[in-house]
Amino acid sequence: MPTELEELVGFVAHANPQIRLAATENLVPYSLSEPAIFKTDGLKPIKHLKLLIRDHPKIAEHVLTILINLAGDPDVLRDLASDDAFIGVVLDHIV
Repeated sequence: MPTELEELVGFVAHANPQIRLAATENLVPYSLSEPAIFKTDGLKPIKHLKLLIRDHPKIAEHVLTILINLAGDPDVLRDLASDDAFIGVVLDHIV
């Protein structure tokens, strides 16, 4: 049975933007203290987060913070760096 924290990670893919916002906002500190919760199911939470950088600006801000925090992990970094579409979206946000 998933822990409450693992359930919270699952809410980043929820259809309701208010729930996604609450989930991403509350997960920012856990991206530093509990990074393993984002590496379950073949990095499925990372895949969801990568999609959310196109979401509402406040959600995208939390998502980018989480991804930056998690990029110190070699598996996550490899996944992020090998996704050309993701890199393109990130660069579009910068420019």
